[in-house]
Amino acid sequence: MTVLFGVSYAIAGNIRAKVLGKYSGVTSTLLNSVAYAVVYFPVLWWRVGRGIVPREQYRWTYRWQDHGCGGRSFWSRAGGWKYMFVGGLCDCLAQVLLFSTQAYVPLVAQVI
Repeated sequence: MTVLFGVSYAIAGNIRAKVLGKYSGVTSTLLNSVAYAVVYFPVLWWRVGRGIVPREQYRWTYRWQDHGCGGRSFWSRAGGWKYMFVGGLCDCLAQVLLFSTQAYVPLVAQVI
């Protein structure tokens, strides 16, 4: 099943890359990011509302941390979202590189 989906993804990506040409990377990354946000945030809010994700964990992730020290740096005051930001940035860069080169890499190399 994994091989079937992997090959199907590579074939669909190759078709998309040929059709969109040099705009494949940016267009695909933007659409993928919007789709991710549309799916992820409603599921997160539903899970917080049902108590599956504790509210304390949600607050720690999306709020500024106040440790009572005035001279703390930006990075130490930022909540858990700083790790999500760095992970999302790396994910977007990887997608741009993948989608930009997909038209030029042979299909056999993509599947391996």
